[in-house]
Amino acid sequence: MFALPTLLLLGNLGAANLVPNGDFEEGLAHWGTLWTREPGVGQVALDAQVRHGGKNSARIEHRGERDWSFDPQVRVQVRPGDLFELQVWVRIEGQGRATLCVVTYEEKGQVLQWVFAGRSVGRTRGWHRLRSRFVVPRNVAALHPRLIGGGPATVWLDDFSLVKEGNVMEMRRPGMPEQLTISNATLSVTLHTADGTLLVRDRRTGQTWEQRPLVQDVVLMSAEKTAANRVEMSLLHAPSGLEVKAVLQLDGDRPYRLPDGTEVAPRGFRITAPPRSLPPRQQTKVASTGGVQALAEPKGIFSVFFRLVL
Repeated sequence: MFALPTLLLLGNLGAANLVPNGDFEEGLAHWGTLWTREPGVGQVALDAQVRHGGKNSARIEHRGERDWSFDPQVRVQVRPGDLFELQVWVRIEGQGRATLCVVTYEEKGQVLQWVFAGRSVGRTRGWHRLRSRFVVPRNVAALHPRLIGGGPATVWLDDFSLVKEGNVMEMRRPGMPEQLTISNATLSVTLHTADGTLLVRDRRTGQTWEQRPLVQDVVLMSAEKTAANRVEMSLLHAPSGLEVKAVLQLDGDRPYRLPDGTEVAPRGFRITAPPRSLPPRQQTKVASTGGVQALAEPKGIFSVFFRLVL
């Protein structure tokens, strides 16, 4: 009954690079100066001999042990749900590392996170692409891309780009209700469609457990209540474009076993999704909020089992 995961082609092949002179063909125009935590330990210059594409790259020589930052002179206004791809080609010699990331700002200009959607690498063998695909979180009004690093190293960078690919909230199925609730004699479970979180209520005691959204990169694209105890969902992992079909279902008539072999009473519920929905790994505790625990079993059908800890 499950459809296999599919890769959604969300990118706009004609989308413009929001970083001016990201290929350094205009020298160092539209780029700031190299900032270093320790004064006098670094400099940046054009390099016409070592380059990824075109005529030039930028070469950073850093002799300090602490951090540095080099960034284009651009700040991009954004909306929650905007989907971006950020990338740069780097070549690194020495002991240090480099990280591609963005700084996020709230609407009044205050910094929310200095390092958001970061991707890092140390010494490379030739050119290496750093790539980050991310969804703009709530409360973020602007972002600023940059390359940062630390430790002694020579770092070449070229073909730096930031491209907007759309807005995932506009890709969601229109007309979804704000919430969907399923229940049995013991539990009621409410799915909040805005952020994909769950509210669980023990109908015997009135006690409730409510999830907080942990990540912004997984978006609930559609949800439909297909039975009194069942909701079918489609979720999108925006950075990879992976779409996952999942089912939230109350098991009210029979016990079942957790991945560790523990038998759970009929008061539980579970979410299932197709194989390969997530990278293979050992049994992992993937979420915990209040008295609700979620366990992931990577073999076969991926299942997230929730149980009440009373």
